[in-house]
Amino acid sequence: MTVWVTFYEGVTFAFAGTLGLNRSMAMEKDRGCLDGLLLTPVDRSAIYFGKAVGNLIFMLLVEVIVEIPSSLTREQEEALRAFAAAGESPTAPGKRRRRGG
Repeated sequence: MTVWVTFYEGVTFAFAGTLGLNRSMAMEKDRGCLDGLLLTPVDRSAIYFGKAVGNLIFMLLVEVIVEIPSSLTREQEEALRAFAAAGESPTAPGKRRRRGG
């Protein structure tokens, strides 16, 4: 189950990164900023590479922000399963539940 969750998260982040790069290029083109960049004495591939690297850094930061709570949730879920299998209460791990009346 965890493999599929991380696969879907990866696909989602890749798709979002592609859309974000396309949107940043479209916004610069609409505002006329791309024309100014194209007039600079820099290779066009360097402009694209710079935008791609900036978008990659942004997407990595977003993934770290999203992945940390997600991994904590997975660890908590595994711990709850272990407590349930052992028959212990996850709220008070040092105390055993009373059996019987």
